[in-house]
Amino acid sequence: MLIVDDDLLIHRLIERVIGETADVLTALDCATALEVLDRERPDLILLDVHLPDMKGTDFLLELKGDKCWAGIPVVMLSNSYDDSTVVSGLVGGAIDYLSKDIKIPDLRPRLLGVLEHGRARLTGSA
Repeated sequence: MLIVDDDLLIHRLIERVIGETADVLTALDCATALEVLDRERPDLILLDVHLPDMKGTDFLLELKGDKCWAGIPVVMLSNSYDDSTVVSGLVGGAIDYLSKDIKIPDLRPRLLGVLEHGRARLTGSA
């Protein structure tokens, strides 16, 4: 899983919640995420909406427009849970949208479900 978020607390939280089940890669911005994607092929990208170098929804469109990365499932992550942001992410190709204020007991099963779905898509068994 690749976490693209400029908040290090989010990185630590996700690593704590899912680190035993999945390898977790991190990037603080979109440029770094592209560097990681050039080296690694994550089963899932967890993408913040508000990043320092680009809007997450714009980066999502860039990812989905590139045949190398288009098949990687993306889940949008944000404090902004307004309808237009959610719709923009989902229409842009995200398979889910999580609020950063999700409760920790709810986060693990939600991420594991999305991660398993992503692995199945990448292996062609979904």
